[in-house]
Amino acid sequence: MELHQRPEAAAQLAVLQWSLTGGFNEASTVARSYDGVLGAPVESPLWRGGGGHTFPFLLKTSARLPLPVSKQIHALVLKHGLHRDTTLPNANALVHVYSVARLMGVAWKVFDELPVRSMVVYTMMASGYAQNRRYKDAMGAFDDMLNEGFEPGAVVMASVLSTCARSESGGLRRGMAVPLEVILGMALVDVYAKNWTIKEAVTVFKGMPERHTATWNALIPALTHHGHGKDALAMFQQMRREGVLPNATTLVKDPWVECHWWLRQ
Repeated sequence: MELHQRPEAAAQLAVLQWSLTGGFNEASTVARSYDGVLGAPVESPLWRGGGGHTFPFLLKTSARLPLPVSKQIHALVLKHGLHRDTTLPNANALVHVYSVARLMGVAWKVFDELPVRSMVVYTMMASGYAQNRRYKDAMGAFDDMLNEGFEPGAVVMASVLSTCARSESGGLRRGMAVPLEVILGMALVDVYAKNWTIKEAVTVFKGMPERHTATWNALIPALTHHGHGKDALAMFQQMRREGVLPNATTLVKDPWVECHWWLRQ
């Protein structure tokens, strides 16, 4: 069947979305829907605006299907040049697909070629390594995330703690760049800060043997959010005295601190 004679691809995508969210689980229905979507011509409405909604959905759901389907979608992502567009979640979805398929080398290649990396894609890499029992690589991705100043979320913290628990060689405890005490401390600061027990968050923070930029980024905005603007500013000044440089995350997350930063420049 010629491309212009195919059923409307948008309708096929709607069927696919419905079938993969509980409408159908029959392989033949899913396969026909994928065939209709992937066979849509370049001028199809599905690809308008770079296919920003279509590709992430296809990639995410294809993780449940045979790997060749994901590779087909990846080829389309490359064809449309979306692998270089960091405003779209295609990279996150690609890393997820290849992690599920246990192809961490391919996932790393996608990650490594990104001109800008988000916290989400770092989380995908760290979690993917942990799930595939590549524990040192998981800790390496986590360490890189901290060095970039990203505040780790619950998902990556769970993966890192699981990694520490499952390491049989003890090499992580001896050689990892981030001590276990720091990881646990960051998790506690985040939990206390988000549960309105800011005093406990400060206590844990002050007792930490080592503080990364991400640790400061977890506490300073929390102080402002809980109405302790002066304490947040004092903590920011202490951060600078200790030689820890603020990054974009520090400033964007806390307008109070950002204003002070620019006034001092």
